[in-house]
Amino acid sequence: MSNSTRYRYSIKRVAIAIAALVAVIITFIYLLFAIYFQSHFFFGTTINGIDCSGKSVMNVEEMLKKDTRYYVLQLIERDNVVEHISAESINMSIVLSESVASVKAKQNPYAWFFKKNDSFTIPTTISYNETLLQEKIDNLKCANPDNMRKPSVPYLVYENGAYTVKSGDAGTELNVELLSTLIKNAVKDGKTSINLEESGCYLVDKTDETSKLYELEGTLNGYINTKIELVFGENTEVIDRNLISQWISLSDDTEIVFDEKAILNYVTSLAKKYETFGCTREFTNSYGKTIIVKGGDYGWWFNKNGEVKNIINDIKANNSCKREIEYLQKAAVHGDSDIGNTYCEISLSKQKLFLYVDGEQILTANIISGTDNTKYETPTGTYKLRYKQKKYTFNRSYFTRSVNYWMVFYGSTADDTIGLVAADWLTSFGGSIYKNNGSYGSIYLSKDDAYTVYKNLPNDSAIVIYE
Repeated sequence: MSNSTRYRYSIKRVAIAIAALVAVIITFIYLLFAIYFQSHFFFGTTINGIDCSGKSVMNVEEMLKKDTRYYVLQLIERDNVVEHISAESINMSIVLSESVASVKAKQNPYAWFFKKNDSFTIPTTISYNETLLQEKIDNLKCANPDNMRKPSVPYLVYENGAYTVKSGDAGTELNVELLSTLIKNAVKDGKTSINLEESGCYLVDKTDETSKLYELEGTLNGYINTKIELVFGENTEVIDRNLISQWISLSDDTEIVFDEKAILNYVTSLAKKYETFGCTREFTNSYGKTIIVKGGDYGWWFNKNGEVKNIINDIKANNSCKREIEYLQKAAVHGDSDIGNTYCEISLSKQKLFLYVDGEQILTANIISGTDNTKYETPTGTYKLRYKQKKYTFNRSYFTRSVNYWMVFYGSTADDTIGLVAADWLTSFGGSIYKNNGSYGSIYLSKDDAYTVYKNLPNDSAIVIYE
């Protein structure tokens, strides 16, 4: 045998020996793993979603059961409050319906090399101490009636110039029976949280009238957006949201209520500022002297109750407007001198009458006034011409006569009215006649002078009478 042949033969024997050795090693390793996997799970094995690769039966059983040791049920409550129920506090544990060993028996240890990613499911049930769980439920802060807050309805508030619906307090009153059922079911199912709000555990106030409040919100904002401008000559008083918001409120049954007393107080304050009825006036007479004239029934006079109703009606109708207030009586103009420039002036001491029309004096007349120092003295003051009448007949116990012109400015009955009279039965006027032979209170004029007054002095004009 040549040297080359012997060499090749030696190489072949070595290769066979190495191959045999490798086979022995692989077989040994395979058998070692087969022995190992008799009590351990194959690589890639999962049970109930838990990776059990290479784990022993005992280890896997502990892994499956130890989940309960970390179990906590969270109760998410209102007001950012969270309470907990732990597994330990209720002796909670997991009961496997099939042993881990029986699941392992399904794996042939000699097939370990050929099996990949075995997945098994072992049905489980939760075991806990029902008495302990009920005690935990009973001791929850949220389930204690003393800690529960009753819900309150939404409400309307006026702020920043507008009415807004504010949410009421939802409260924390619970349906404890429902909560108890939800907790027990959650523990059985292994749920880790319950949101009491989302689960409907809180009681709802059945008197909630939110939709009506939003309707009222629109109505009230319409009211306060009303702007009423009351014109008094050159002056204007404005009623806007600042006042209106103080005059309206809601009753217990959510009806809009107007504070009529407050509105009347407001109108009364305007009356103090602008009414002139019966007031004391400064008056510059035809002799150029400024005098004080007290009393009378002339001047601006508010219909206060009527104006209260007008204001309320304007607000209800959202009627923004510019108008006069409602009057029982008007004067000629607003301002310090409300008699205007068309009026009648009478001086009792001078026994004179002056008639002004549009600021021009068109008549100076002698008169006879009421008899001096008797009950028939002509009253002083500023009066309005109430009415005028032609061809009037006096039928009084103390005076019977027909006259051509009769212009009334004083009195309340047919027997006590006083006015300007066309005294055509007289021939003399003025001077001191009134001291002993005056009228019964009226102002006697000649027929022509009476006609001039009758023709040029409109009803409601001022008649200023002074000593």
